Amino acid sequence: MRKGLLLIFAFFPLALFSQSGFAPGFIIKAAEDTVRGYIDEITEKKINDKIHFTKAQGNPAVALSINDITAFGYTGGNVYYKVRYIEPAAFAIKERFAKKLVEGYYRLYNFWEAEKQYFVVNTYEDSTYLLYDDDISASGIVSEKGNFRNRLLFFSINCDSIKQGIERLDYTQARIAEYVHQLNRCILPSEQNAVVYKKDKTFLNIYGYTGAIPWGSQYEFAGRIIARLSIPSLDKNTFLNVGISYMANKKNYTVPSLYLGSPPHFNIDYRSIFSVPLTIQYNLLQGKVRPYVEAGLSIVYLDATTEYTYSPAKTHDTRFGIGFIVAAGVEGNITHRLMIKADWRYELFLHYPTLGIGYIFK
Repeated sequence: MRKGLLLIFAFFPLALFSQSGFAPGFIIKAAEDTVRGYIDEITEKKINDKIHFTKAQGNPAVALSINDITAFGYTGGNVYYKVRYIEPAAFAIKERFAKKLVEGYYRLYNFWEAEKQYFVVNTYEDSTYLLYDDDISASGIVSEKGNFRNRLLFFSINCDSIKQGIERLDYTQARIAEYVHQLNRCILPSEQNAVVYKKDKTFLNIYGYTGAIPWGSQYEFAGRIIARLSIPSLDKNTFLNVGISYMANKKNYTVPSLYLGSPPHFNIDYRSIFSVPLTIQYNLLQGKVRPYVEAGLSIVYLDATTEYTYSPAKTHDTRFGIGFIVAAGVEGNITHRLMIKADWRYELFLHYPTLGIGYIFK
């Protein structure tokens, strides 16, 4: 088993050489000059007050802050502008980059901080308002009351046609942006206004994996077809996996004899698992080599047979139910579609680790 573990975790040092890439984009300087180049890819939740920019790939990147540029954006993606707002807890003025959602009399922006989502509303008169939702603890206690409904109701004082549904308004980018867009059309219908943000792209990949490992006369075999869903703009490292899985396991083990002085017996277990897993996968690193951890549930069917060395009899058992999955492993790309994958998991029982090939169909 030690050799198998070495094979699996020998890939981990390679992951240290992986780097996040740069994507085509542009920056807008204070003088409204637009410069095109490449921007370090940052997930939306981690955008704050600084980016890294280079005019050409391969050239050294420079750090640019809100003091150097007024906005930046990715080609075909969203644009992030410098916004200023008052932080309510400390009553301090703060500045950062925020994604622009709506253009018009009320300009709407969005940003994340400490896993909490905020909105900033700015008017033509340069009045700025911070909108936030209730802060609810894990026990369900509201530690801080949100203000977004009261703020939007204040903006909508002369727009009876839209403010009636404000109590049922969801605190999401799509719903808040649509409300502010309708508000702009109510207040200044002749002015240009629009929802300008690009919805988060969802990527669906489908891959197949087959792997095995021999332990002398014992073995583990695995075969899976998995659909993997991700939203890279929110989190590049987290994926939702669902699919079908088959695993076959042979294990030899010793059973103490019931009779004093008699030699021990050797039993052989043959176990096959057919399952439909639903798991969350988190990649610890990005790049061509990606160590990961995974956890979730599965609808599982177990077929188990035990052979005895001291008797020709066999036992056979089948079970159907819900299984719990915990896994760890490494994925490494060979080509755009072909990868090497090492995986070690628990599903109904602790399996032997497997090493095999994966192919990305989509």
